[in-house]
Amino acid sequence: MKARKRTHIYALVDTGAVCNVLSLQCYDALPNRCKTALKPSQLKLSNADGRALKLVGQSTVFLSAEGYDFDIEVQVADDLGNLPMILGMQFLSTHGMSMNIVD
Repeated sequence: MKARKRTHIYALVDTGAVCNVLSLQCYDALPNRCKTALKPSQLKLSNADGRALKLVGQSTVFLSAEGYDFDIEVQVADDLGNLPMILGMQFLSTHGMSMNIVD
């Protein structure tokens, strides 16, 4: 059996973000087995400084983290600066995630 190549994606977890956003560059780099085809998006999103994000569509991506598998609904943006992915409250609430901050 042939081992599958892994694609590592670093994501910012942003509790102030309403939805999950993936850069187009990152979306294009994912193997087809890890994503659905882009569908039109009706959302209007802006980044933290208020500039509008140019969305090119929406998709579901299939990712694994620490042995857990996730189907993640994402908005795909033309440019997220130096961020490949933002995981927002949509991801946290859908998957029952909680964050513990330890001092």
